[in-house]
Amino acid sequence: MLSAVWTSLAARFAECLLLGEEYNLVYNDAYVPILGERAEWSFGQPLSRVWPEVKVAIKALLDPVYLKDERIAFDDLQLLLKRFGYEEETYFNLSYTPVYACDGRNLGVRATLLETTGRVLRTRRMHTLRVLDSACVESHTIQEAAEKSMQALQENKMDVSFGMLYMIDSKGDYTCCATSGIEAGHVAAPFLIHPATSSSSSSSSFPLDNSHSN
Repeated sequence: MLSAVWTSLAARFAECLLLGEEYNLVYNDAYVPILGERAEWSFGQPLSRVWPEVKVAIKALLDPVYLKDERIAFDDLQLLLKRFGYEEETYFNLSYTPVYACDGRNLGVRATLLETTGRVLRTRRMHTLRVLDSACVESHTIQEAAEKSMQALQENKMDVSFGMLYMIDSKGDYTCCATSGIEAGHVAAPFLIHPATSSSSSSSSFPLDNSHSN
């Protein structure tokens, strides 16, 4: 037991031990940034208190390791955490292995983690930008470019939940030409917007009075 604790505390990478049936956390300094605002009080606390938002999902992963001596690993595992008071999309490479006592009993689970959130988000967003660029370059009309651009956003709802593209006519009115994640004609995406009167065909108001002159 003491050997396992010392090994984890001295590790260069983020590690924690989840001990006993409640999976009480014992972690090293490299694990502290992962905890965010919870770092001040999490040491020795059960999983259900430290990570209540993902306790069910994490326990389902830990139980086979603790109860059946299995070993598991994941690349870019998505977890929606609230470590800074708001829900945050995070990703981790992690491995779970059993922690044994001298007599062979399984005391808990050793978790080794590497946060990959930044890389995963950058890769996904850069892919969307490349698709958007291709949509504009390969399109033959403005309408085609608009539709392909919205299709690209439709594939990445994690970063852009919805979007609308409008074309301005000679009268200065805005006509919806393509949408993503929302139907054209919805109260938030009217077919037609008249900036001069701040009204639209769907009776919604938009602060677009001066946008066409900027």
